Amino acid sequence: MKKLLYLPFLILLLLSACQKKEDKTPESTPENQLSMKVDGKLQVLPVSTSWLTPPDETILIIEAGSSTLNSGLYQMYIQSDISPGFHEYGASVQPVISFDFYKDNKTYDAYDGTFHILSNDPVARRIEFQFQIKLYNVNFPSDHYEITEGHVIANY
Repeated sequence: MKKLLYLPFLILLLLSACQKKEDKTPESTPENQLSMKVDGKLQVLPVSTSWLTPPDETILIIEAGSSTLNSGLYQMYIQSDISPGFHEYGASVQPVISFDFYKDNKTYDAYDGTFHILSNDPVARRIEFQFQIKLYNVNFPSDHYEITEGHVIANY
């Protein structure tokens, strides 16, 4: 009889252990870090910044990951004077100049998405934004990625 009492407990324990853990987006993103879901899988990567045309400092480059790592390399080119607010990727006047992804000797370009610039302080040299974007392989357009819940905080 005691064995029958333990049976429901063991079944419950087994079922809870077998449940798929959901990737949760962090509540907050630390400085100089990118968090995002790539096709539903959470990635958190450190970022670095540089300028496309120093000393003009008009185009900010934000990079995360590495083309030699499993994560791939993400590059974002953003106008340094971009103002807070929502920006559509692909609009005729593009404050987000480019979003590219390199992995396994493949190049992926953005074709659709939104960027929400939360803050951009040129005095403190800090930018924070959220984004979602779709990328396609330039050689095989059916090969694509979707990035959601993207969040970047970068000091430049």
